[in-house]
Formats: sequence, C-alpha cells, structure tokens
Amino acid sequence: MGVFNFFIVLPQVVASLGLAALARFLGLQPIQVIVMGGVLLMIAGLLSLRISDEENLKPKLPS
Repeated sequence: MGVFNFFIVLPQVVASLGLAALARFLGLQPIQVIVMGGVLLMIAGLLSLRISDEENLKPKLPS
C-alpha cells in the first residue's frame, strides 16, 4: 500500500512545486496558474478532435 501511495503523493509534490515556480516566474497568483492549466487542457481536448484515424479505417488488401 505504501508503494501505491508514492504514485499519488509524488506527482502532487512535483505539481505543487512546479505551480509555485511558474506562478513566481509569470508573476501570477497560484489560482491563476491553475485556471491557465484548465484552459490549456480544454484547448488540448478540442485540438485532439482534429486527429483522424483514417489509416485504420481503410480495408487492408491481402499481400
């Protein structure tokens, strides 16, 4: 159970340190950095809709 806890706690520690550093670097409040991350996540989700999987939809011809 302790090893499983590493997979939860370590990313949280890294994210909190990264958010603090980014907030200081950009001169923003931490909540503004979190909102920026949410906006970028939504933009990434919308951009992922442009990915097509046409290669796998074509029937494969026997060699």
